[in-house]
Amino acid sequence: MNDEKEYRLSKLEQETIIIFNEEEDDATIETCNRRLIKRLEVLCQKHRNFYETERSEYGKTFIVPKKYINVLVPRSYDDSRGKRLKKSSKK
Repeated sequence: MNDEKEYRLSKLEQETIIIFNEEEDDATIETCNRRLIKRLEVLCQKHRNFYETERSEYGKTFIVPKKYINVLVPRSYDDSRGKRLKKSSKK
């Protein structure tokens, strides 16, 4: 029987790191996030310019075109529009 306990990463240790530079067209994504890994695996199957490069016991590394890396900023609504949207979503 193996006396070593299986080590699991804490939520704090489960990082996602995205690396890219201004010269190259691709970005590297290193992640331990299971949902993101599944999404990237699907993209790897559908698109030949997405691919997995490395696997560890905790996560995976993918190469993707950096043009698909995007940071979304939530919309800010004025109070009156926010109230109208809130009312319409309750109906």
